[in-house]
Amino acid sequence: MKDAEDVGLYHPVERTAGLIRMILFAFASIFAPLFSQYFHEGNQKKMVEVFQLSTKWILLTSLPLFIFLILFSNTILMLFGSEFLFGSEFGYNALALPILTVGIMIQAVFGLGSPSLTMSGFQKYNLINALVALFTNIFLNIMLIEQFGIAGAAMGTTIALFLISLLRFFENYSLLKLNLLSTKLLKPILAGLSTGMIVYFVKPYIFESGYFDYHSSILHLIIYLLLGALFILLVYVTLIWIFRLDDEDKDIVQVITNRLLSK
Repeated sequence: MKDAEDVGLYHPVERTAGLIRMILFAFASIFAPLFSQYFHEGNQKKMVEVFQLSTKWILLTSLPLFIFLILFSNTILMLFGSEFLFGSEFGYNALALPILTVGIMIQAVFGLGSPSLTMSGFQKYNLINALVALFTNIFLNIMLIEQFGIAGAAMGTTIALFLISLLRFFENYSLLKLNLLSTKLLKPILAGLSTGMIVYFVKPYIFESGYFDYHSSILHLIIYLLLGALFILLVYVTLIWIFRLDDEDKDIVQVITNRLLSK
């Protein structure tokens, strides 16, 4: 629907926001065999526990990256060219990364609903979900890309990802009695919200944003982004340490450590 330049602009946006998916894939590889084992044993309690705990850790580890991509989106896009901030699509180009980041974050949090359906013999629902999301995305792209450019493509994908996540949530709840919403999510959500607000309010004072514009060198931009990422991580880890890990969290830390050491 657009020319090769717009396609080229959208590619780094999709790749950058897609970094959050790596966290989902990493935990899905741990979750799937455990869930399959508990399902075939008929252990409903363990199925719910591993589902909620794995979702909590996806949220826990994704939030710093999510906050970074949202609050530093303009600077990240500058690495790929000033066209993102000063493009022809009425300034909408700069919105593509934060919009798509929201969509992929939703996908990550609800993403374990896909392997849980597959491992329990309900894989046909995954096919139906994918088809619904596919045609929804195509329809929304036709409606939005012409007016909003790459931001429109990001909007369409985000809405489609929200829809497929909603379908997975209700299917897992009705078919397997799995509810990922639990009090386990409160600590990471609180830590994430607090980190986001702290960084948002102190960013203009700690980071001289005006110094980094489209005239800045790539090196300056990289240094700025590294400092921002380190600051977010420092604040977030400090808050998580204050809130403390639960005993069950220590078990999953041990599982992750063992898998890393085995490689």
